[in-house]
Amino acid sequence: MASLGGSFVSGNIEDYYLTPYDLGYGAFVKFDHDFVGRAPLEKLAANPTRQKVTLLWNGDDVARAFKTMSDEGDITKYIDTPLANYATLPYDRVMKSGKVIGLSTYTGYTYNERSWLSLGIVNKSRRRRVRK
Repeated sequence: MASLGGSFVSGNIEDYYLTPYDLGYGAFVKFDHDFVGRAPLEKLAANPTRQKVTLLWNGDDVARAFKTMSDEGDITKYIDTPLANYATLPYDRVMKSGKVIGLSTYTGYTYNERSWLSLGIVNKSRRRRVRK
């Protein structure tokens, strides 16, 4: 049992599944033995449809979100530090020009980059630099 949360919502549970190719682990998949799901994975290996990207959050947006926690009025979604995972399985939409082009998950602050980052899985045909 786990909580599923975020702005990415689908009635099809398979939309939440991530493949080794989505996550950049395709080179580790070996087809030298039989296993459940091998045939669909072999098809996907020939033409992966999604790709893992790093989403860099806009610093001004993060600062505004944090500021709402101490100001009067409505607050944004709470951002916990250093990891802002508000559900066991956090999934948010990645949008471009009003269309969903992927999803983001597992958000955290990294001192090395001095930025908030999310793991993004985006459609390969629409891969672009996307700011969350």
